[in-house]
Amino acid sequence: MVSKTIGLNPMNQNSSYVTVESETQSNGRFQQSLFELIQLRQWDSVKNYVEERPKSVYSMNKSKRRLAIHELCQAAASMLDPDNEEEYSDDEDDEPPEDETPREQNLDSLKSDNRQICELVQLVIDTSYRLGPARVVPPEHDSDSESSSSETDASVEIHESILTVKDGEQKTPLHILCENSADTQLMKVLFNGTREANSQAGAPSAQALITATDRRGCTPLHYIAYSRECPISSLRFMMDHCESTPEIDPTVCQDPDGETPLHWAMEGYMSARRISELLRHSTRALRVRNNSGHLPFDRFVTNFVSYNWQEHEVVAREAWDVMQSYLKAAIGWREDADTVWMPLHAVASTSFILPTIIYEMALQFHQEDLSKADRDGWLPLHRACARKSEEDAEANSKLAVSLLKVYPQAAYRPTFDTNQLPLHVAIESSNSWQLISALLAVYPSSLNMSDPTTGLWPFLVAGSRDTESVQTSYNLLRADPSILCVALRNIASKDGIRASNALRELKLGDSDH
Repeated sequence: MVSKTIGLNPMNQNSSYVTVESETQSNGRFQQSLFELIQLRQWDSVKNYVEERPKSVYSMNKSKRRLAIHELCQAAASMLDPDNEEEYSDDEDDEPPEDETPREQNLDSLKSDNRQICELVQLVIDTSYRLGPARVVPPEHDSDSESSSSETDASVEIHESILTVKDGEQKTPLHILCENSADTQLMKVLFNGTREANSQAGAPSAQALITATDRRGCTPLHYIAYSRECPISSLRFMMDHCESTPEIDPTVCQDPDGETPLHWAMEGYMSARRISELLRHSTRALRVRNNSGHLPFDRFVTNFVSYNWQEHEVVAREAWDVMQSYLKAAIGWREDADTVWMPLHAVASTSFILPTIIYEMALQFHQEDLSKADRDGWLPLHRACARKSEEDAEANSKLAVSLLKVYPQAAYRPTFDTNQLPLHVAIESSNSWQLISALLAVYPSSLNMSDPTTGLWPFLVAGSRDTESVQTSYNLLRADPSILCVALRNIASKDGIRASNALRELKLGDSDH
């Protein structure tokens, strides 16, 4: 059997290892252990202990199976300073809790503690790299028996870095930090131990730390996404190291329930700026469903679908305000002098599926926007007809049809830029026959109006699309067969060249079936 190797550099496979075993009791009546000193917050004594006994950085607390670095990461205090508007305002709580006054008075002491903890963690990391790789002995072999020293035991783990050593709950130091204070400065110290920040051959990558899973199957990013104690600067710093690669995207790592950090954040009603940070590099997480089939937005609206929100307007408006802030974060909307926020247009144009309640609230609170054109001259109906979502084509049609029912006049309105009717836009986007037939029911004459961008009649535009759209083309012809006679008369004319080509493509497409 071969030992499990964590971040092991092949060049060092013959190196001697420091064995990580449980720390024995105090070596004398008056001598305190490293863990006791940390618990007592005697930082100078902790420093002296490590400097005098370097191998103590790999001593393990038997009850929690933790190293000193794990305990230090838990000892750091949350530094959410109520006076720091950048960290605190526009977040989950508008004002600091009243019982935080004593803590504010001790803020200087807490800052001093955290500064010393950062220095100690840096000392521990530097010391561990000088010592080299470490063998972590599992609890069942943690004894003085011969088996505990066997380097061929399959359950023994070899770690090139102390940053990858896990405690009894399979948490790395970064897990513990993110689950507790998520102090920014201490997080920077941990990431300074990665291969991106130093030349140590055995240093892990930053993404390896971020995507490591604990016993619950959760990553540090899950914990920091859900933490109200986490300074926004810590989340931003971690996201600096979360840019997705072809191999992995840390923001879509799923726990055993199939939930991403974004699921956790939306379930916890985190602020919009935190949601925006989680989506900074990629919006893929918006499309990830958990094991129950729920998207992140579904997790947020769970509390609002269980009652008739139309009868509770004040509460509903508060919920809608939060939903809008999330929607802005999801689509990357940025306010500027030339852009006006139009929620109904935004909801209608998103490429990802939203819970039905969001569509309903948008219509309820912004019905006047149905007749307003955006900066491109498009109504919400145009946007909904152009909407393409691979996840749920039925949802696309359902939204557009609901807009059409409330404001049917939109079917007669062309866009400002392309002069297309909603019918043209829907056919161009290969939308469903359900939507196209609904548009024709409101404005039947649009069937005989050529698409201004192609010069083709609607049935020809549909016929030149994919195989599924060929059926739409035949449905359009059946709705008014006379248009085919008009098309044939125009084939010989100069203006009918494109129509002729389209008919030829339609015929060839039909011969394949």
